[in-house]
Amino acid sequence: MATKIIFMEEDCYLNLDQLSSCKLFERIPAEELPKALQSLAAYKKKYRAGESVYTPGAQALLPGLVLEGAIHIHQIFPDGSTLFLRTVKKGELFGFSMTLGLDENIYADCSIDSEILFMHLRPRNDGDNRDNKHRLIILENLVYILARNNIILNKKIQILSRTSLRQKLVLFLSQQESLQKKKEVKLGMTREEIAQYINADRSAVSRELNRMQKDGLIKIKNKSVLIINLRDN
Repeated sequence: MATKIIFMEEDCYLNLDQLSSCKLFERIPAEELPKALQSLAAYKKKYRAGESVYTPGAQALLPGLVLEGAIHIHQIFPDGSTLFLRTVKKGELFGFSMTLGLDENIYADCSIDSEILFMHLRPRNDGDNRDNKHRLIILENLVYILARNNIILNKKIQILSRTSLRQKLVLFLSQQESLQKKKEVKLGMTREEIAQYINADRSAVSRELNRMQKDGLIKIKNKSVLIINLRDN
């Protein structure tokens, strides 16, 4: 159920049940969430599909929580080429390292119409940080979130370090098998998104998956893959 909260002197309706399920707000009771969000000077913003959320070189970026929709995070290299890093879906967080100025060559755009809750995690300059209890809980939660994201990034680096497309796909599927703890894994990505994630051509990914099926390594279903034998590849 949506609850009205006043941010920046404007009415904002938020689903507190949805926010309570977010890892960033663990250990904060739902009835205290409005106060916690006000302490972060949070605000909600809507975006159209294809619209930029972060642009390269932009200043004063804020971390966000995707309330609706999904966004894509990309890395830009000095030669102008780009690398797709990940998709941030409903209920997921993004932008924490960018707010610290650690990823100046990152940009983000919306894959579909989206709604994002932005938050100020740094202490306020006016010294008014009265609600330290909620802020400290949120920052503690953030440490665990960043640690988990670091693990995810390391897994991606392992994939990108593989020399052949088959090796990349085998490792990608093996990671999904380990994460989901079952042989039939849900991909959660389109072929295009998988190709971007492992830095490969979409058509080449489709061909290689079909070859892997023909070789008896996997069985492709609608939005999932049944893993038969990836150990010898």
